[in-house]
Amino acid sequence: MVLRFKEYWTSSVDESYVTTDFYIDIGKETCPQQLSKVIPQDPMAAEGNNNKEDMQAETLLYKRCCLESYSSQISNSSADEGSQKQVFYLFTMLGDSRSLMIKIGNRLKCRSTGLLYSQFYPSIKEVFAVGNIYPFANTAIKTLTLDKKLRKTWELVGGGLSY
Repeated sequence: MVLRFKEYWTSSVDESYVTTDFYIDIGKETCPQQLSKVIPQDPMAAEGNNNKEDMQAETLLYKRCCLESYSSQISNSSADEGSQKQVFYLFTMLGDSRSLMIKIGNRLKCRSTGLLYSQFYPSIKEVFAVGNIYPFANTAIKTLTLDKKLRKTWELVGGGLSY
């Protein structure tokens, strides 16, 4: 993979334009090696049954404990624990399922090797993050239950929706 990347890089990039502020955003998606797998809703009842209506799709999600382990490995490379910013995001209200974003602090050793940030989120994030707003994370969610006419009245009287 590295050899293919280097070949692609040298054929695509004129390094005379690369400055010290330049960085590469590398993404990695973790997927099962086999094709997407379908799991029966009731494995006992579906044994030997190939009816697709009785099957569910499967996706990979991150567990909070695994993300915390990664985060502690990154921060343990420096004596200053407060030199990185991390944010855990509750994902799809599924218990320990989370997403994580870490901004690497200037004092961390891995920053000097080029790691600026890490993000961990599942591919299905786009389904739940419309306009980068997640369910129940929008501060205006309370206004969804208001009657549309009442909201319009407030906007006209107050010159805008202040709530």
